[in-house]
Amino acid sequence: FLRVKEVHLYASNTDEIIVPWQSSQFGFFGEDGETVVPMEEQRFYTGDTFGLRTMHKRGDLHMYHVPKLMHGSWLHDEGLMRDFVLPNLCD
Repeated sequence: FLRVKEVHLYASNTDEIIVPWQSSQFGFFGEDGETVVPMEEQRFYTGDTFGLRTMHKRGDLHMYHVPKLMHGSWLHDEGLMRDFVLPNLCD
């Protein structure tokens, strides 16, 4: 994972497909099945099992919360691609 130069993770709180929506950014349900445990509190992050914490600390993990988007919006909204994705594909 650390060989990747940068990782950009996008999430929306109204995504109807990805549950919980925070799992788009390595957050997952806790043991109670309801509370979402953020990435920074996950065992794989704190133990840096695959380098996610290292990547985050060096500033190469970028997370974007884009509110009020449905899952399919990323495929059909040119503005989203232009504003969020394309700037990260080019130097």
